[in-house]
Amino acid sequence: MGFWKFFPFLALSSVWILCLASSLQAAPLGSALESNLDLATLSEQEKRLLLAALVQNYYELMEARKLEQEEQEAESSSITAQKKSCNTATCVTHRLAGLLSRSGGVVKDNFVPTNVGSKAFGRRRRDLQD
Repeated sequence: MGFWKFFPFLALSSVWILCLASSLQAAPLGSALESNLDLATLSEQEKRLLLAALVQNYYELMEARKLEQEEQEAESSSITAQKKSCNTATCVTHRLAGLLSRSGGVVKDNFVPTNVGSKAFGRRRRDLQD
């Protein structure tokens, strides 16, 4: 991954070095200059335009990669933001309690209180023994 981050920089710097070498009338570099584009025959303005186009292409490439990374991060964060469903008794009870509280007066009108006092069925009657 690290190589691909520096590859455009290396390509750009090698073209820049070739342009400098040709402008200083250095010795030919052999196979490096055997392409269709002969840098020695380019004028200074053409060299500058070529270098500007390479720099612009480099920045566009880096911006495209940055946008791709941001899209991938957004996709991965949206996956983790989804709520997981829970079917345990506690979760079901909480969902039913929420449903009942949101339903308002529908359940409250038909509500019959539970007998939970001290004399309710099933409790010991210690009071009576005293």
